[in-house]
Amino acid sequence: MLLRSAAILLALATAARLIQMGSDDPRPMSVLFFARAFVIGALLHAGLFFAPEARRVWQLVAVGLSMLPSVLVLLSIAGDSLTRLTRGSPLEPFTTAATVFGLLAYGLALWWLARRPVATT
Repeated sequence: MLLRSAAILLALATAARLIQMGSDDPRPMSVLFFARAFVIGALLHAGLFFAPEARRVWQLVAVGLSMLPSVLVLLSIAGDSLTRLTRGSPLEPFTTAATVFGLLAYGLALWWLARRPVATT
């Protein structure tokens, strides 16, 4: 349940960040724009959402591989934030908090998947 809640929160945070990035667009924001942003966020964090259902080896591998793009994106955002911080630029609080939360959630999920007993039948 905790991993699914984290996946939903990360999908919402991703959608909010995408909307924030698109705020330079002169067109008014629509429900369709938010829906597209949320679908992108949900697809990005689908591996985290389905992690509790993984029981067999192939499911564990599939979930782990589906988490890899999200972890890489979060690590690149963290690296970019650290680079900006060393150059003297201020951190964006929302992005930093979402990235730290995301890395903690994925770290917990991967640790949990690695320790989970594998079904043989």
